[in-house]
Amino acid sequence: VITLAGELDLAGAPAFHACLLEAAASGGDTIEVSFESVTYIDSSGLGILVSAHKRLQSTGGNLVISQPSERVMRILTISGLSSYLNIRR
Repeated sequence: VITLAGELDLAGAPAFHACLLEAAASGGDTIEVSFESVTYIDSSGLGILVSAHKRLQSTGGNLVISQPSERVMRILTISGLSSYLNIRR
């Protein structure tokens, strides 16, 4: 489980991307990312989620977004990603 906190924006996106790549390289089929303490996500963070989701699906894996805050869930819904990504509330 990758646990995030604070804002996932342009400043934090590269570190998050590297973390996801490392988790994928470790060979796990499912990568779970806890968004319980994330207060905001911008387009760079959303782009990383979409990219990771596609990459994992292409190899039979799965990206799970768990416990998104209400604010993050609203952004995922507005962007249309709430029906595309695997979200566990």
